[in-house]
Amino acid sequence: MVTCRDEAIDAMVRPGVEFTPDRANHDLYRRLGEVYRDIREHTDGIYRRSYDVFG
Repeated sequence: MVTCRDEAIDAMVRPGVEFTPDRANHDLYRRLGEVYRDIREHTDGIYRRSYDVFG
C-alpha cells in the first residue's frame, strides 16, 4: 500500500523519451489557433441551415 505522495508518484510515473517542442511547429499551431478561434461565427449559420436539409 502507498503511504505517501512521493511513493504514489513513483508507483505511477515511468520516465521515457524526453520530448522537446519544435519552435516552428509551435508558431504554426499558434497562428492556426488564431484562425480557428473565430471560424465558428462564420460556420454556425451554415451548419444550422444544413441541419434542416440533412436532419
